Amino acid sequence: MGYDQVYDRIDELCEQRGWSRYKLVEESGIPQSSFYNSVQSFVCA
Repeated sequence: MGYDQVYDRIDELCEQRGWSRYKLVEESGIPQSSFYNSVQSFVCA
């Protein structure tokens, strides 16, 4: 699974809630860098 696919899925889920990626990160309570590092780790695994 590539970055585009992961971000497309994240965007789909955010859209269902009416959220942006920024809102997702804000609501998750984790630093933005940790969020993007997690996506990178998932894609590279």
